[in-house]
Amino acid sequence: AYFFIIGSGPTESDLRFAICDLRLKDRFFIVPPTGNDAILLKAFDVFALSSIKEGLPYSLLEALAAGVPCVVTDAGGMREAAARCPEAATVVPIQIQNPAALAAAIRRKVSGTRYQVSGRGSCVPFTLSSMIRKTEQVYSSPST
Repeated sequence: AYFFIIGSGPTESDLRFAICDLRLKDRFFIVPPTGNDAILLKAFDVFALSSIKEGLPYSLLEALAAGVPCVVTDAGGMREAAARCPEAATVVPIQIQNPAALAAAIRRKVSGTRYQVSGRGSCVPFTLSSMIRKTEQVYSSPST
């Protein structure tokens, strides 16, 4: 298996050190974000997002729209997004000290079959522009 981490952040140097220390440089790759990372998703066998704190990650929506099986933790809005395409997404409890549930779910997704998306948006029923419009509506509506 090969692992790709797309993005950067405050723990990147620690992660790079761990990859080197564990001699995993031929299996783990850190890909700097470009802003157009969704084009890489169709090459993946599974998309995993192990967030502890999260809002509604656009990367998950992009992975679902790309037809990639997903394994995510039950953080923020990920359960809600996964519920829109239950055949594609598995949600696991957040277990900081015990990643075994996440690993088991990833193994199940990798050994399963790739689901078919009948057109973009069948699992993700909104676009970025509609999400922006709905967010603007929430902020411009009178509070009750």
